[in-house]
Amino acid sequence: MLYEKYQPGIYNFLLHFVGNEENAAEIFQEAMTKLFSSLNYIDASKGIKNYAYQIAKNTAIDRAKKKDALNFKQNLFSKDTEEEISVEDLTFHEETPEIQAIKNAKRELIDFCFNSLKEGQRLIASMRIFGELSYEDISLQVNLSVQAVKSNLHRARQNLMKCISKEEK
Repeated sequence: MLYEKYQPGIYNFLLHFVGNEENAAEIFQEAMTKLFSSLNYIDASKGIKNYAYQIAKNTAIDRAKKKDALNFKQNLFSKDTEEEISVEDLTFHEETPEIQAIKNAKRELIDFCFNSLKEGQRLIASMRIFGELSYEDISLQVNLSVQAVKSNLHRARQNLMKCISKEEK
């Protein structure tokens, strides 16, 4: 039950956190194993969800330390975040190579700018956007106040927009 409940959100967070499906799936499995083995020691009044995300994040960081690099990834403006879906998006049509090239270039630009953020901003943005965590949940995990989390997220968005504007010129 816990597995099914948290799998979509945590897996999505990990996918964007580590940048590849295979690693995200492995880390998710490892994190769930750790969560299940520590259920007797978890304070349920603080919410199991927070522990699940914390374990997943720490497992990913531990793996990255072993491999010597943390690769945050993906498109900040994917359909499941803030972008509106248009009627054109709902119709099925073949994309021309030109449209595909433009989309790929935009994605690469967003990836480049996202990866150029400071580590703390990348982490908070990943948790909020891809992990869909609340400000309160993020603040518990990164040991910052809710206001500091909001400020970091605001700065991350500003820095992304500056980078994108600068690179598009």
